[in-house]
Amino acid sequence: MKKLIALVSVLLVIACCGTCLAEGKLTVTSKNVIIYPGKDSGVLVARVENTGDAPIYYDNGKLVIFSESDDILATENYVYSSPSDVLLNPGEYTYVYEFLWSSPLKNAKLGDIKFSVTSDTRGYSYDKIPATAVIDMPGSNTLSNYVNVTFTNTSDEILYGAYVVCAMMDADDNIVFVNRNNYDNLGIHPGSTVTLKMYIDSDLVNYYEANGIQPTKVDALVYINRSR
Repeated sequence: MKKLIALVSVLLVIACCGTCLAEGKLTVTSKNVIIYPGKDSGVLVARVENTGDAPIYYDNGKLVIFSESDDILATENYVYSSPSDVLLNPGEYTYVYEFLWSSPLKNAKLGDIKFSVTSDTRGYSYDKIPATAVIDMPGSNTLSNYVNVTFTNTSDEILYGAYVVCAMMDADDNIVFVNRNNYDNLGIHPGSTVTLKMYIDSDLVNYYEANGIQPTKVDALVYINRSR
């Protein structure tokens, strides 16, 4: 009996230690800085994943853009997730978008890109709705370039506060586009399917064509904030 009690005690200690050691970890799995040709503006787009083994909240991101000669061209000290302060379970990811505007960026040759993220113990937990996305990008000869995101309300209540995020990647899974929009005042009725058109800026389309970039993969995340 004493041996059995001792064995159970050891197993409980091991289980507790395993729980104590579990922790989330935020990892930037893809990032890209795009500067619009001939302009002093552009975008940062990124994907951040929880590669740990416990839930974790995205807190903040910091960006430093260097030139080829290692001069600092631009910095951003507050780069938030979409939506902000989102809870990520192990294996889940979020997308990041930040508009950039700094005069040294104009016609600059970019060097190293440093983008780091921090976590928090508090934030927001959202429900998610499965979604599909389709690239509809005829090209620079039109302003009608979109990612079409489709999802269905399978619940028995009207859903408000949909936060929609979409991203495009090239064939090598390099992220090249993020857009996001909050449809706080749109009520989606039970059983209803909606398709939302997420605009692809013409500056981005011109950049893709000038640099031979072909977006081939697309993803969309739809969050619902039920605490509104």
